[in-house]
Amino acid sequence: MVKAVPFLLAASLDTVSKSTPTKRTTTKNSPPSSIGDLSKGFFEVYKDLERPGPISDQVTPTLRFSYVTPTVHGASTWRTMMVDDDVPAESKPGQNNKPIAIMLPGLDGYGISASSNQYDDLADNFEFWRLTIQPEDRSSFAEIVDAVAAYVANIEDKAGDRPIVLIGESCGGLIAAAAALRLQRNHDKSPLDGLVLINPATSFDRTNWDALVPLLASLDLPSNSSESGVDELTAYDVIGSLILSALIPDSNQIQRIFEAIVNLPGVQIPPRSTEQLQEIMTATVEGFKGTGDKLPGTILEHRVKWLTLGAPVVNARLPELKVQTLVVVGLQDKLLPSANEGDRLVRIMPNSEKLEVRQRGHFVLDNNVNLTEAILFSKIDPLNWKATKKAYDVVTDWKLPSSDKIKAASESVAKTFRTALSPVFVSTDKNGKRWMGLSKVPKVDGPVLFVGNHQFGK
Repeated sequence: MVKAVPFLLAASLDTVSKSTPTKRTTTKNSPPSSIGDLSKGFFEVYKDLERPGPISDQVTPTLRFSYVTPTVHGASTWRTMMVDDDVPAESKPGQNNKPIAIMLPGLDGYGISASSNQYDDLADNFEFWRLTIQPEDRSSFAEIVDAVAAYVANIEDKAGDRPIVLIGESCGGLIAAAAALRLQRNHDKSPLDGLVLINPATSFDRTNWDALVPLLASLDLPSNSSESGVDELTAYDVIGSLILSALIPDSNQIQRIFEAIVNLPGVQIPPRSTEQLQEIMTATVEGFKGTGDKLPGTILEHRVKWLTLGAPVVNARLPELKVQTLVVVGLQDKLLPSANEGDRLVRIMPNSEKLEVRQRGHFVLDNNVNLTEAILFSKIDPLNWKATKKAYDVVTDWKLPSSDKIKAASESVAKTFRTALSPVFVSTDKNGKRWMGLSKVPKVDGPVLFVGNHQFGK
């Protein structure tokens, strides 16, 4: 049932489940009411990521940096503002003294894993730019590193004294590290004040993906159109979706996807009507095709070549990297050996520190992680908090978690204790038959004595 929607839904579930802005206006639509709505909402998020932001720099024909607009009165705007004229003057780049953050995406080229839970906070605290790698891009690893390094150097000229932080996730983490090394080599002083590597693909050479991906990509054969004019599924669509569904979302994200589905109005598990079964089958096909459409075999194979060629070169030079670096790893990452990689990087990189996120996998940037706070409280310190605060005060600096975080903590931590330790009541009827609950406790005028057994005996 979880496979009935795209595997990448784990990254965009919060945005999709709250509203599905099929029209790019500031009016929120109703939450999804069917599996089809949930799947459609996912693809709408991708459409918004694919389009240029209201302010963007097209640095090559296939590489674009888009400015992410800050929130307005607490409401997200990056999906709704279409052109420069929509952006309030006070929200435009260079109109304040914010530090600059530049984010490089993973293999998908769009950065969907961070869009739901990180963009707004990053845009409110930084002048925030995100890289889009368009599907037709066939840049070499060296070319894309050169483009990123040149963009950072160019933006430094406009930044004045403002700090610049380069953020890279997964594949983008390898590119970010390579760009940081290039900038360090080409400048007396690196333009970067900080580097953030999130489940970085610097660990790629310790996986088997260089051998497996070409085999997987070979399954992406052109499909025939059915009588209805719709392209049929390829073996790559199905097998690729199933493999990535098993490796990318962590157990908590899979549970959230399942709950989002079963809590939809009118959904019954198992389906009890032909219409419901048809809807599930349609969403399943759309989910499988989503892999082929958004990450086809040709793109996957080309971008994995970046990692095959780039990882050994970058790893050999990481001990030379001087920029202050924050390494963020999900300890349940099944796609890359990120838990071990975090230990390795802080051991070999002289100015690095590590943030381990328990019970999170490759899509570590969900609603349980605030990347902005992680950067601000790290040694990168782009707002120079060390000069204004002696230390983080666990009382005065504490912030009430969001309701989503409280709910997630309750489900992931407290639920285990409730299951293991909450009392179970059993009552016996007049015939000696035992019943779960207290419905068979005799109705008496006097008091009733309950005897507990510490949950260890009968």
